[in-house]
Amino acid sequence: MDEYYAQIFHTIDVGLVVLDKDIRVQQWNRWMEQHSSIPFHKIIGRPLFDFFPELNPPRFLMNFKMAVKFGNSCFLSQKLNK
Repeated sequence: MDEYYAQIFHTIDVGLVVLDKDIRVQQWNRWMEQHSSIPFHKIIGRPLFDFFPELNPPRFLMNFKMAVKFGNSCFLSQKLNK
């Protein structure tokens, strides 16, 4: 991620997470770090479901897999911060 996009990614006032095809966290912005209390270094490379098992029901898993398959974004609202 170049410096310009990294600055936007980390200063935007919304949680952003980039996942790979196996639903492992590749990027975790500062908002997510602050609001989840999960530091960047602990979650990078780990499956998202290790930290948020409530997101693992079939309907969420299907949404993630479809987003990866078709290259779309996936938006979760109030699932990580109840």
